[in-house]
Amino acid sequence: MGFSIAAAHARGKAAKDKIFAASNAANKAAGEHGKENVINATVGAILDEQGTLSCLPTVEKFYRALPTNELIQYAPIEGLPDYLEAVVDEACGKSRPDAHMGAVATAGGTGFLHHSIWNYSSQGDKILTSDWYWGAYASICKDMLRELVTYEMFDGGKKYNIAAMDKKMRELCAVQDNVVVIINTPAHNPVGYTVTNDEWDDILKMMQAIIKETGKNIIVLVDLAYLDYAGEREQVRSFIKKFQNLPKELLIILGYSMSKGFTLYGQRTGAMIAVSSDAAVVEEFKGINQFFTRYLV
Repeated sequence: MGFSIAAAHARGKAAKDKIFAASNAANKAAGEHGKENVINATVGAILDEQGTLSCLPTVEKFYRALPTNELIQYAPIEGLPDYLEAVVDEACGKSRPDAHMGAVATAGGTGFLHHSIWNYSSQGDKILTSDWYWGAYASICKDMLRELVTYEMFDGGKKYNIAAMDKKMRELCAVQDNVVVIINTPAHNPVGYTVTNDEWDDILKMMQAIIKETGKNIIVLVDLAYLDYAGEREQVRSFIKKFQNLPKELLIILGYSMSKGFTLYGQRTGAMIAVSSDAAVVEEFKGINQFFTRYLV
């Protein structure tokens, strides 16, 4: 590397997104060989039969009907109150847990990850997820001077490997005050797996045991990006009801994105939703994440 004027933590950073690079290559090939001869299955977006990006007609209708002054004016940093309440209702459906909840608007699902990792882990900490994961998880962690580590997602019987998660979490609890765990479900990206309700029972039981034994805090980031592609609306949300009557040391943060379910890819619209048994934890959540957002918009 030659002369650099960048700060030490920024030197050498550069990345070309592999998915978008493949998409560009596919589009170039389509131009050279004809659209009928190239299938572009790279980007997670809905295309019509002609290969053109699609939008749900109802979403487009309401979006285009918004008055210009509503589209262009500043919103509160944490998001409009009606929006925040609506996004909690939309994320939970009929499975809203009996717990304290609060939401903060984010720049899509990626914003939820960025805020959560920054505010609930410390420099040098390790963030945990399964060994099959969306590549951006590692990039986000690295950029914030954290490290992504993994557990084996499936055991020998092709079942979700809760024992491996348990072992890795205990290792992290031995050296960190907070353990941040990312679980991408339902319709996991990239394998499509959905953690079952019974598995959620076992996961939450395991986490509560770790908290009781170690006195450490566990923050579970549930990446809901593909929620509305996983099955029947209320059934796929039913697991969220389980996030009640949990110890205050166990914070659940739901990452909700409108990029997929609402086909609003470029709008980067989403929210992070806290679920806790403790009102003070939720108030702190809203405060620190609103504060962080202020310097990003």
